[in-house]
Amino acid sequence: MGRWGGQGRQGDKGDSIAIFHSQFPIPNSQFPIPNSQFPIPNSQFPIPNSQC
Repeated sequence: MGRWGGQGRQGDKGDSIAIFHSQFPIPNSQFPIPNSQFPIPNSQFPIPNSQC
């Protein structure tokens, strides 16, 4: 269960990074990091609220 908690924290950090990108006016051209570079969809983290 500890490992599950760690993965959950990673997900939170990812959300925070996304929020920062949204706040700062930095277009994708400056940071060429599209979703393809970070292929971490919900399927990779199968931890829905029902599981936690």
